[in-house]
Amino acid sequence: MKNVSFFIACLLLIAFSVIYLSCKKEYSYEGGPVSGNGNGAGTGSGGQVPQVASFTLEGSPNTCTDFKINGTYTSGVPLAADNTVEVMVDVLSIGSYYINTGTADGINFSHTGNFTKTGIQKVVLQGSGTPGDPANLTFAVNSVSSVCSFNLTVVTFGPPATYVLESNQDGTCTGYSVSGNFVAGTRLLNTNNIAVKTTVTVLGNYTIRTNTVNGMTFSYTGTFVTLGSQVVILTGSGTPAASGTYQFIPQIIGPHPIGGETCTADITVM
Repeated sequence: MKNVSFFIACLLLIAFSVIYLSCKKEYSYEGGPVSGNGNGAGTGSGGQVPQVASFTLEGSPNTCTDFKINGTYTSGVPLAADNTVEVMVDVLSIGSYYINTGTADGINFSHTGNFTKTGIQKVVLQGSGTPGDPANLTFAVNSVSSVCSFNLTVVTFGPPATYVLESNQDGTCTGYSVSGNFVAGTRLLNTNNIAVKTTVTVLGNYTIRTNTVNGMTFSYTGTFVTLGSQVVILTGSGTPAASGTYQFIPQIIGPHPIGGETCTADITVM
């Protein structure tokens, strides 16, 4: 009889221990810290969400104040650790922050961090991606409450040529000509071109590209192998959205040490 009583007592003790441990585990889950809040932001002790900083981008809403571009940007070459952009911010209250740019030509810049002091200070945005076409780009730096912008040039690989775009006193491209039919809603072919005149003083690689207007862009990348005055044919791409006459600005992509970096040319879309 004593053995039976002892056995029953052992069973009751084991059952009580299991129930106690289960309740303790459940209580720990319900009342303990949570590792995340469902949107990628972690929480601190006691389940509190970290404080988000309040700040503005210096220069907003125009050009970023005292921005600095680091590294080289070459078509087809992936960005590395030294491809950064420095921007200035005015921190009103400390906390976490995220600053980023949109993506242009396959590259973008961003940084996540934590402000530990207020006032004007520098943030270094890290670049990522691989530049596509040589181009003069404009990036918009975005925060929760403000935006500013900076310009960046992606160049073609190799030694650059030195040359100018020939232009008249009114800024129009000297003797430019337009080829092909331009019809609203019809995609451009490789026969849709703008021919512009250049004067080359140093041989090398070059890119000439227009702005995008009415859904169309004209560009060409090549190598000058002769000096002096010569014609470059810019090939069109895109689809014109509407009929009318539109002004395009061919421009040198990259260094233009002797000026003459732009001129203008008109195209009529039927």
